[in-house]
Amino acid sequence: MNMKRQLITLCGLVMTLSAGCSTQKPMGRIGSDKIPAHDTVMSAGQVVLFKNPNGAGKITYASDFVRIYEINGNSYEVELVQRSKEFQHLNGIYNPGDTWGPLPISDAVPSRFVVDESEVRFNTNEECARFFKEGAAYEKWVGGNQGLALGFMLSPGRDQVNVSLYRCYIAGKLMQALPRQFQHPGYVRFR
Repeated sequence: MNMKRQLITLCGLVMTLSAGCSTQKPMGRIGSDKIPAHDTVMSAGQVVLFKNPNGAGKITYASDFVRIYEINGNSYEVELVQRSKEFQHLNGIYNPGDTWGPLPISDAVPSRFVVDESEVRFNTNEECARFFKEGAAYEKWVGGNQGLALGFMLSPGRDQVNVSLYRCYIAGKLMQALPRQFQHPGYVRFR
């Protein structure tokens, strides 16, 4: 009888955990409560739509440090943290993969979100091209108006989704277009 009770308890636990799968486990904010978000692309009330060869989705501003990613009909709330220092031209907010939950991929294995949102300031066109060369083969960069650039991919083999949203400046002016050699079919734009 004790074994049966343990099995019922285990089944109940599994069902409880499964019911909460659409909400991501938040990561530690590492002091984000005290530091206001800065160098971000989105602000209150904004929504970004995107499409590239890897898929399409929507990003909704939920708060300074929370974004809602809608991908393949599923919604995921992801908490980001403020970068404490510049990393490869990036000063904005990010989640390095500490947020886990189900992804809209066939294996349904818990997966992680690796997301980045930042203003990016380049001194030259060459510096910009070097930046977008990194990851161009898999994130499939797309550009939009207002200096927007976005990379997106689902990676079932790594149980991971990547979304990189940037507003780019070159020599202090909004980037007019991504470097052509790294531009893929699609778009990124504010709704």
